[in-house]
Amino acid sequence: MTLALESAPADLPDARVTIDHEGRVLAWDAGAEAQFGYASAEALGCDIDALLAPLRGAGDDEHPPLAQALVTDEALERTCRRKDGGLIQVELRREPGAPSSHVLHSRDVTRRKTAQDGARAASRYPPLLDAMPDGIVMVNALGRIVLANAQAEHLFGYGAEELVGLPVEALLPSRYREAHLGHRAQFHVQP
Repeated sequence: MTLALESAPADLPDARVTIDHEGRVLAWDAGAEAQFGYASAEALGCDIDALLAPLRGAGDDEHPPLAQALVTDEALERTCRRKDGGLIQVELRREPGAPSSHVLHSRDVTRRKTAQDGARAASRYPPLLDAMPDGIVMVNALGRIVLANAQAEHLFGYGAEELVGLPVEALLPSRYREAHLGHRAQFHVQP
């Protein structure tokens, strides 16, 4: 079974991953290394779901293992975890092929999902948020900023267009960023 993982943003190259029918990684190219952060030597032989699945509670608990999910031609969206703990949203699509293998195209749709979450939040809360005297930042389950009020923009020194889509950890001092990823993941397990 071959997974061809494509990313939409220009800064993330296409990736190609080959897995067997049980989900073990047989090949992992440079694009996969760039997109997911694991070196080929780390990924080979590992279970694809163990490598890329988010921590329990991060919104992807109910999905079957990837090797089982690849039986349809329908696109499916998954939340995947990078080696650094960051979450990305991907759209996976199987390409018809030989019965013994499948080519799956994956597109990083994190930016699109963040924009959709922001549009939903903005349509519900703008008068309330702008009336607040404190800076407020709304973050989606992937840890991406989807909305910030004017006070937050002033506090952090960013414009709204700069804040939206940033990982919330970008607003923290660098010494706290890595620990915050773990705290955020634990929050989704037990709020």
